[in-house]
Amino acid sequence: GWEDHKFGTSRMLIDKGVRVESCNGPDHTIIEGDIGNEIRCVLINHTNAILSGFTLVKGAPLLSRNHVPSGGGALVLNMDMMTNCIIVDCESGYKGGGVAIVGYVPGHHLTGGLGKITSCSVMSNKATSVGAGVSIDYGQTFSMENCVIRDNRLTGSTASYGGGLSVDNCSDIYNCLIFGNSSSGYGGGVALGNNSTIYNCTIENNAATNS
Repeated sequence: GWEDHKFGTSRMLIDKGVRVESCNGPDHTIIEGDIGNEIRCVLINHTNAILSGFTLVKGAPLLSRNHVPSGGGALVLNMDMMTNCIIVDCESGYKGGGVAIVGYVPGHHLTGGLGKITSCSVMSNKATSVGAGVSIDYGQTFSMENCVIRDNRLTGSTASYGGGLSVDNCSDIYNCLIFGNSSSGYGGGVALGNNSTIYNCTIENNAATNS
């Protein structure tokens, strides 16, 4: 794994403009984190990076020191695209149990969470604050297309919003299926923030404690 004082430990780091693609697709190619030892699956930080054809499973970010406690399956600071991936059974004690798109980190110069997620399934992930499935925060010009976001759970006393998906700051969601998610705060399926839009999505059978 790769370890950093700010971002914790990740099984894989992609910090160059390369395409990392499996040969046999996500059913046969797995990147497994370690929830008990707080190891996420992947950290992506390059505007030309592409991740394609993997299952990310059982990842969790480090919570025990000063770092970015987000993204159990993947923490994305910059990328071109994540496609044909399955993100399942990951956890976060803060944002983005499955995937966290973070365009701003104090003390780090980032270009703003650029890129898109397409043709991915994000399911059965957990978080305690924001976006159990996916959290897109300060994701300038970020988009999510043709994805399934289902059966994610936002739970705990600090749960705020976004059982399936939390979106903020100039992001667009296209042709996604968002169902069976829950939040013990607000927004069982989706929490939509500033300057963000959802197009042609099906959002059903989600639940939230607060409305």
